[in-house]
Amino acid sequence: MKPIFLLSLPRSGSTMVQRILGAHDEIATESEPWVLIPQLYALRTSGIVAEYNHGSLSSAVNDFVQRLPNQKADYYKASRAFADSLYQDVAGEKAYFLDKTPRYCFVAEEIKNIYPDAKYIVLWRNPLSVISSRFHSFGNKWRIYNYKVDLYQGLSSLIKFCEQNREEVILLNYENLVRDPKEEFSRVFKHLELEPNESVLSEFHKLDLKGSQGDRTGRYQYDAVSEEPLEKYQETLCNPLRRYWAAKYIRWIGKERLALMGYELDELLLLVEKTSRGNRHLISDLARCVYGFLDEIFELSFIRSKISRKFRGKDMYVHR
Repeated sequence: MKPIFLLSLPRSGSTMVQRILGAHDEIATESEPWVLIPQLYALRTSGIVAEYNHGSLSSAVNDFVQRLPNQKADYYKASRAFADSLYQDVAGEKAYFLDKTPRYCFVAEEIKNIYPDAKYIVLWRNPLSVISSRFHSFGNKWRIYNYKVDLYQGLSSLIKFCEQNREEVILLNYENLVRDPKEEFSRVFKHLELEPNESVLSEFHKLDLKGSQGDRTGRYQYDAVSEEPLEKYQETLCNPLRRYWAAKYIRWIGKERLALMGYELDELLLLVEKTSRGNRHLISDLARCVYGFLDEIFELSFIRSKISRKFRGKDMYVHR
């Protein structure tokens, strides 16, 4: 059994790709495992909310790792043995286990250290569509402050991973996948050293991923690869504030990084410019922007969560 890691930002179409690949006879998969996140974040001092003091845990684990004969190499080896045993139990006699966990974008390089011989697929999607899918999944409310870590830190981490592993990673573009799925998945199967199986494109909707994580909406909306989601971003960029933020975000990604992802800066900015004019949701969006600004300064969401935990008789520590 060899693992496949499908890496992407959340809302990039990874569940569709997972289900198509999982329809192949030689690939096993299950929802979103997340099993390597705790192992790798145990070495980090920030980014964790927990009932225990994570700073103390991280310090203790790193002290212990320093006393291992080969230090981090031994820790990674043990982490691999842990994940392998779980992947193998699910894969059975199949050649591959596909782990699709979007938050692996934060730890992609560490996973590469654990699995230097694994197969890696990186899926990109038009950033405007990623933003749109985010907000349409939650009532089209402009809660940009909730997703900054994905859109900025996650993207930067995934770009760095691709730059450092150009020869070992196959890059996919969501738009190309839905326009020419036969050709794109032929490339994927060649990368995986598997015989192409065209039936996966007509049978993938039958694959039942029972886990609580992952996109559930696409499964019920589409039983075939569809181009319909490509234009949904136009509904999201429905007022000047959203269009301004989208253009600013595209410029932040920049020409070179967009080119690596398979997009052109000027084309995306033109798409923003061409979206229909209007002021829908503008007042509520402005109110949420104020909340998001205050949240960054005063950590309102953390305070609210901590109060909630206190009422349940528990306390927690946060390390950002």
